[in-house]
Amino acid sequence: MTPVRRLLVGLDLSEETDGLVDSLPALRAWGVEELVLTHVAAASPIPILHRNDPTRGVAGKLSEAQACLEPHFRVSLCLAQGNPGGCLAEEAQVRSADGIVLGMKERSLLADALVGPTVLEVARHSSRPILLFPHASVESRRTRPILSPRSARILHPVQLSGDESRANAFVRDLAVEQSLPVSLLHVLDEGDPKAEMEVVEKLERLAGELREAGVPEVEILVDHGEPWERILSRAGERSHTLVVMGTHARGPIPTLLLGSQSREVARRSRLPLLLVPRKPEPSGQGSRTG
Repeated sequence: MTPVRRLLVGLDLSEETDGLVDSLPALRAWGVEELVLTHVAAASPIPILHRNDPTRGVAGKLSEAQACLEPHFRVSLCLAQGNPGGCLAEEAQVRSADGIVLGMKERSLLADALVGPTVLEVARHSSRPILLFPHASVESRRTRPILSPRSARILHPVQLSGDESRANAFVRDLAVEQSLPVSLLHVLDEGDPKAEMEVVEKLERLAGELREAGVPEVEILVDHGEPWERILSRAGERSHTLVVMGTHARGPIPTLLLGSQSREVARRSRLPLLLVPRKPEPSGQGSRTG
């Protein structure tokens, strides 16, 4: 069974919002049944927006998005107030969402323009998977399907260190349910042939587990160089339409949660990126702890 049925979608109602909303129906093919469209306001601007522009205010824009998506999903709306990252994580917890969807801003010269504070705060407060739609992937949706089960392939970079079982399970479940091939990628430094042999053995074991679970095809890739560069290069090959990466568990410093390689991939990727935290949330604990 696919691990995502209900998703919370964070909408900042910027110019990119329409493109993100247009991309979401593709998630139906993955078994997603319900979306919670959520906007978080820093203050309380809703009455002002309604008074000045009743059709394109916050509630109006969310209602328009709801109308576009209701032919494909059960859709509910949520208006919250406070810190966007913390509120999105808390709402996902309260509504038992299986993951959080965020759109990424267009590239700029700022170092963290793509991995903005909202994404980092969501990663800090929640252990739910985060599906990022980079601006480039939204803009190119007409020429390359996003998360389409037809002519699609999952790229799964693995570190082979620490507990990556949760990310592996997401890849397995998505690939089995939609009969998708998977590319396993590990990036090494130049040099040690013995290290490469050990890596191939570990990848073969993981590939065997995926095949045994029903994944139709598993490809093993071992590259050398800067990991994020090789990940992005491989993502542009063949018919990859989704990158799945594991991240660190929650912690007090948001920028350390994604790791340098995950952050660089998120900044530069033209494909949707699914970030899967290594540890699930402890039962009974709220999303604002840790």
